[in-house]
Amino acid sequence: MRGGRAPYPARVTDLPAAAPAPADGIAALCRFLLLARTALVVTTAAAAVLITADPWPTVAAAALAAGWSMAGGVVLARRPGLTGRPVPLLAADLAVAAGILAIAGAGPVFLAVSCTSAALSGAACGVRSVPVWAALTAVGYVLTALTLRSLAPTGSATGSATGSATGIAAGSSAAGTVAVHLTAVPPLHVLAGLGAAAARSAVLRQLALAAAAMAAIERSAIVGERGRMARELHDSVAQTLRGLSFAAVALPASLERRPELAGELAGTVARAAQTAADEARDLLDTLRADDGGTPLADVVRQACTAWSDRTGIPVRGDVHPLEVAVDVRHELLRILREALSNVERHARAAAVRVDLQAGRGAVHLSVRDDGVGFAVPDDAAALAGSGHYGLIGMAERAARVGGTLHVTSRASGGTAVVARVPPAPAAARPDPATASPVAPAAWSG
Repeated sequence: MRGGRAPYPARVTDLPAAAPAPADGIAALCRFLLLARTALVVTTAAAAVLITADPWPTVAAAALAAGWSMAGGVVLARRPGLTGRPVPLLAADLAVAAGILAIAGAGPVFLAVSCTSAALSGAACGVRSVPVWAALTAVGYVLTALTLRSLAPTGSATGSATGSATGIAAGSSAAGTVAVHLTAVPPLHVLAGLGAAAARSAVLRQLALAAAAMAAIERSAIVGERGRMARELHDSVAQTLRGLSFAAVALPASLERRPELAGELAGTVARAAQTAADEARDLLDTLRADDGGTPLADVVRQACTAWSDRTGIPVRGDVHPLEVAVDVRHELLRILREALSNVERHARAAAVRVDLQAGRGAVHLSVRDDGVGFAVPDDAAALAGSGHYGLIGMAERAARVGGTLHVTSRASGGTAVVARVPPAPAAARPDPATASPVAPAAWSG
């Protein structure tokens, strides 16, 4: 960071993302089912090809099912709101299932597609899709009955009695085994639909919880931001305006009794008004500069570069990327700006060094200059008597997030301001208005 270098470009970040809409969650569930169908169809088609004399109908049915499933997934990804009007989608899906039945018969591809059709209806409509499950189950039983009839053994009129009896017995055993398996298939439609409906309920419940959590976070952020603004106005502009009002109240009486004092009071009022305007502008600049989405290290570099360009004083340093809580981040940036402002007003420095590092469970922000320095009192309260209100404010900011401020300085040797704060604020901390901002040991001459 050097004087003369162009400021870092500001980043524009989006507002915090809202909780997903229910349609997005249902569409995601349907896309998952379509993807699972594609994998299931490819697997069952590969197995059927190995055991079928004529594999081409199975291959064609699998291609149709996979193509429709992938197309449906793409459509739902682009237009998740279609799940709010699921009838056309489900009708098209059932039509594809009927086409597969016509192409390849009641084989494994049709079973995979019909079961996932039941699951899609459950995901899109919940338990309202019970009629769809019942219809698919009925169709499954009809196809099972037709399949079993085609497998029924028949005797041979010309065969021997012994051979016919043996063939009938073997055929009956095989048909019985197949019947046991086939009659267990149709209820899978109901199970798939119920499972998808349960998944739908779980998704909607999680989305509702996410929306409630986002609303609570937003309310908390608004309350926190209002509190922070109130503290900033109280710590800076409000105090300046209070002093201005005292001088303004005394001005009319001074015009009659002590005209020479009236001139001084008028100057005080003018300076206080300018100070209040500067403080308000500085507060607004700070709020605009830190959008909360830019990394802390980048914001520190931007602030140092802008200050260096404005004052002509070069700034160097070592700024590490760190993640801290929002309150800690805000107070560190305010301490940095106040320290640089003190350098500009009082230090007559030729160079400044800014470091941001982490170590031993704390974040360290240091601002060092090579200016004229000053005598640091042993007691922090003595700073008010010498007019160093900026240092008092920085100490209060560090204490507000559970940290400390160390100031070292010597004549013609420059000044070092080091804030040491935890990455996250403590759960409870003293009120800076009623407690000493830092321990006496935090100050050294």
